[in-house]
This record gives sequence, C-alpha cells and structure tokens, in this order.
Amino acid sequence: MNASRIDWTISKAGSWPLSIKTVAMISCYGLVLSTGYYFDTLSQLTILDERKTSELTLKKDIAFKQTQLSQSPDIKAHALYLENQLSNLLKDLPSKEEMANLLIDISKTGTLNGLKFTLFKPEAPLSQDFYMEQPVTIKVIGQYQTLGHFISGLASLPRIVTLHDLTMTSLSVSGEILMTATVKTYYENTDQYKLAVPQLALSAQPQATTVIFNTKDLRNPFIPYMQDTFQLDKALKYHLQPDSTRPKELLEAFALTDLNMVGTITMNSMMWALIKTEENMIYRVKVGDYLGQHDGKITQINNQGLELNEIIPYETGLWQKQLTTLMLSK
Repeated sequence: MNASRIDWTISKAGSWPLSIKTVAMISCYGLVLSTGYYFDTLSQLTILDERKTSELTLKKDIAFKQTQLSQSPDIKAHALYLENQLSNLLKDLPSKEEMANLLIDISKTGTLNGLKFTLFKPEAPLSQDFYMEQPVTIKVIGQYQTLGHFISGLASLPRIVTLHDLTMTSLSVSGEILMTATVKTYYENTDQYKLAVPQLALSAQPQATTVIFNTKDLRNPFIPYMQDTFQLDKALKYHLQPDSTRPKELLEAFALTDLNMVGTITMNSMMWALIKTEENMIYRVKVGDYLGQHDGKITQINNQGLELNEIIPYETGLWQKQLTTLMLSK
C-alpha cells in the first residue's frame, strides 16, 4: 500500500483501504468515549464517592443514637441524681441571714492569731448562676507564721471560704508583713435558682481534709537570712531570746508603725519621750522602758528621737538584736 496514492480527503474516506478505515473508526470511537467520560461520567463518580462517605457517617451516627436511646433511662436517672446532689450541696451554703456571723468568724480568726486588721471591707455581692458570692477586701499586719495560721484557720471554718488576689509586703526587717487579699464566701441565691426535683437518698459525701499550717522548722522568708556564722554561733552560745517571764508593758501591745514620738519632757534631770498611739492617747516613756511588739528596750532619748534594742526572730528558735530608731514627728 502506497500512502502517497491515497486521497486523504474526508469526503473520499470510503475509498481508503480497509485497514485505514478500521484505525480511523477506532480512533473516533475512543475520542467519543473519552469526551463522554470526562464531561459526564467523571463528575458522577465524584458524587458517588461523596455519597459513600456520607453513608458511612450516617451509619455511625445512627449506631451512636441507637446506643444513646438504649441508655436513655440510665442517663435520666444519672441527671436526676446530679440534680439532687447539687441540691444537698447547696444546703451547705449559709443563708443570707447567716452571712453576718460568718464575716465575724473570719475577723475573729485573724484576731485570735494575733493579726491586726487595717482594712475589713465587705464589697457588693456578685450574683452567679445559682449562688451569691460575697467578696471581702482585707488588709492585715502580722508575722509570716501567724499569717499562715490565719489562712489555715479560714480553711477550717465550717462554711466555704476562699482566698484570692493575695499579696504580701514586708514592712520591716523585724518580720512584720502586710497581707492584702480578697476573701470570698458564698450563700444560696434563692431568687435565681429553684430546684424542683424529688429528693433522693444519696450516699454520704467524702469529707474534705483540713491541713493545719505548722510553722515548726520554717523560716520567715521576709527576714534576711543570717549567713554570718560568728553571729549565729554567738546566738546559739548565749541563747539570745525574749524574756517570757517579764511582764509586758502597755505600749508593747502596739506595733512600732502605730506609734509616733511627738515630743520630749525633762523632769528631775531625766528626759522622757512623749509617745502618741493610733487612738490619739499620749504616754511618756524613759530609758529602760519597752515599746513595740519585739521586746524593744529604750536605750537612748534625745530631742531628735529615741533608740531601742529589739529582739527579732531570724531562724526557727533563734533571735538577734536589732537597733531601731523612732524619730520625732514633725
């Protein structure tokens, strides 16, 4: 077969050799099939795959809902149990009428631990989902260990009391600390929450464990650590400590920060210092008298102020002397 003798015009296709006509027909048939697959069948196959995936998801969803349906009585019973448990727990919250006594208990806990309140301010109650939150802003002054006992005492109160936004600021090297915090307690919000479900007998709830703050072998972190081994050996050798048998004097009930020297007076060749308390009472003291809460013995009085030797703790069971000056107020 000579290809040069064949007329390749389409109109003359009938005169082409049989083999050429066969190849041409097969090619046209393949082109039609490919075009149809691309523009019609391919998109349908994509949709089919998506439907198969959706079918599997729906089958899993049906199986899950069937399982839920079979467990529906158990779920309802558990929900009812939780509602009753919540109702019983709400009974542990104080009523609005009991809040005054609870606030007194908080204040008394601090006072019994030897703390001094400079601020005790109940704030406006905050309404939550089914309870009221009563915040109280407090500022107290005391030793690190006594503050720890106070916080431990709050945890031991019969009602729920929590402590928030706590900060501690050292006031002096004697170890006095100003603690600022928000104490929150809670009572039932009967206006917002009414529980209307039948009461069920519930098993006893586990009691919370109360941890008592123990200051044994704990050092006050607000007092600088004494690394001078000579002073440490000296303190151990001479057993420096406050005299617990000495009767306390009147002005030892006040922190030095609450006392002001307002003047001096001389009688019989002896100079006395005039000390004013925060209650605006004025007392006179002389050399040898005591001031403040750290066995501060007055050693010198002059027209500029007075000096006293204090005995302050710096380690568990160890004490050191500190020279403190109380300047004359202008």
